[in-house]
This record gives sequence, C-alpha cells and structure tokens, in this order.
Amino acid sequence: MSVRGGLRIDVDWSEGACALTVHGALSADVVDLFDDALELALEQAGRRQQDVVVDLRDVVAVDARGEDELRSIGPRARRVGCRVRVRS
Repeated sequence: MSVRGGLRIDVDWSEGACALTVHGALSADVVDLFDDALELALEQAGRRQQDVVVDLRDVVAVDARGEDELRSIGPRARRVGCRVRVRS
C-alpha cells in the first residue's frame, strides 16, 4: 500500500494478476505515487506474463496531469508485453 496527499494505492498479486486499487484524487501533486506503483506493477507483470488491473472506482477526482497519466497506461503496458484492464 502506498499513501500520500489523500491518494492511496493498494497492490494485490493474487489470482494471476496484479490489481492496483486507487483511492482518492489523482492529481498533479501525487500523480508520481501512482506512476511509481504502475511502473513497478507493469514491469513485474510483464516478466511474469500476467495482466494488470487498475481499479479506479474509488477515485474521486482526476486533474489534467492525472488524465495524462491514465492515457499512458496502454502504451506502457504494450512496451513491457502485458495486458491492462481498467475498472471505472
């Protein structure tokens, strides 16, 4: 679990996939926390040939920087050879 500035990210490696559950606001002041968690999950999932699930159902707000980060998920996943599913 990672927490900063009202953003919490829970990471779970069960059931053959990595689940990142995001809680709070995804904004410029904390987007690097999400970026770090996502990068680590994608790298490990790519090596393990597993999927990554990004659960955004508890996200209360996303600013422009957060939107940019979310748009980067697909291309980053393709680079490491894993699939990503986004729940919103």
